[in-house]
Amino acid sequence: MPNLENLKKQAKLVLRWHRERHLPIAAQIRGYLPHFLNMPDSEILAASFKSAMRKKWSQDSKASIVGKP
Repeated sequence: MPNLENLKKQAKLVLRWHRERHLPIAAQIRGYLPHFLNMPDSEILAASFKSAMRKKWSQDSKASIVGKP
């Protein structure tokens, strides 16, 4: 099981790659965040990734509180 420090480092790396417009990260973002599922790579890299992550985190947190997946 990954520890919190490793997850923080991974998240920072993904944010940096998104900010620097690394094309391969767009496919990974698309795989993790349904909001980006039907967007082309160029739109994913131009999008506000942090706000999408906050939205996803909020949804996951609410689901865990309510007990739904």
